[in-house]
Amino acid sequence: MAYRGVRPFRPTGPGRPIRAIAAVGLAWCLVLAFTLPGPSILAGAAVVAVGPLIYTARRRPTDSDIT
Repeated sequence: MAYRGVRPFRPTGPGRPIRAIAAVGLAWCLVLAFTLPGPSILAGAAVVAVGPLIYTARRRPTDSDIT
């Protein structure tokens, strides 16, 4: 999702960064993901899971929801 927001700012043309920079960034991101301790992964998953629950609980019904 963050990629979609950043994409319009991607440089184009002959002066743009080479794809190797993106590949190295992806590689380091994967290294970080696989070296995180288990409790950190569980805590992050819990935060991600709670978001939709809060959204659903706070969402107000509209006229189109009542049929």
